[in-house]
Amino acid sequence: MEASLKAQLGVRRTSAYLRIDHYVSSLNSYVSDMEAMNATRWSLMTSLVPQAATSFLRFANGRKEYTDSHGTSQVIYGLAQCTRNLNATECTRCLDMFVAELSSSRPNNTYGTVKGYSCYVAYKIGEDLGITILPIAAPPPAVQPP
Repeated sequence: MEASLKAQLGVRRTSAYLRIDHYVSSLNSYVSDMEAMNATRWSLMTSLVPQAATSFLRFANGRKEYTDSHGTSQVIYGLAQCTRNLNATECTRCLDMFVAELSSSRPNNTYGTVKGYSCYVAYKIGEDLGITILPIAAPPPAVQPP
């Protein structure tokens, strides 16, 4: 497969336990201040890992602001998610690995995702990812017998 086509379709690495897909938008651009972005992205994504691992839905999203070397304020949006069949320890392990993979495979991209069988991480600079989970509704009150 041609290298440019691989970049558009994603690169897949497979092992017995894990599938990592990298998705790259053809409109993907790069940041001018890689150091500030990486520090902020790492801080955001690593803070989402324990939130997702301990939530009932195994999902967390958030945002973090930073100022680049040109004095421009930027916002990074991120999310972390595991399938609900993973316990908190397994979810944390999976997300930690994917956050590290995201950082090494997308050193200065404005958008990136790493998807696997049981967990998913994504970030985007300047625009919300558009994935929101509504709060869980409280159960209806118990009916009291007359």
